Amino acid sequence: VMMMDLGDGPINLATGDSYTILQAAEILGVHSKHDLVSWDTTKPVGQCHRQYDVSRLHRMGFYPAYSLARGLKETYEWYASNNECARK
Repeated sequence: VMMMDLGDGPINLATGDSYTILQAAEILGVHSKHDLVSWDTTKPVGQCHRQYDVSRLHRMGFYPAYSLARGLKETYEWYASNNECARK
């Protein structure tokens, strides 16, 4: 609601921190107890980092309440305990 009241146009919802796919996969691996990554080295590396400008968010007073690690942990835990209904 705050974004609709204070913002105009597209706004990136992000933390402003940059993570690699490997870092995100490692965080998920800690919580899932699975080795999630099997790299296909025959494919191009692609974009190593992507970081968004969150200055508009900060000017509106928005700061994320969750880190990537906490968000991935809670999402994985929800999915693991709701797998049957989530897969329908």
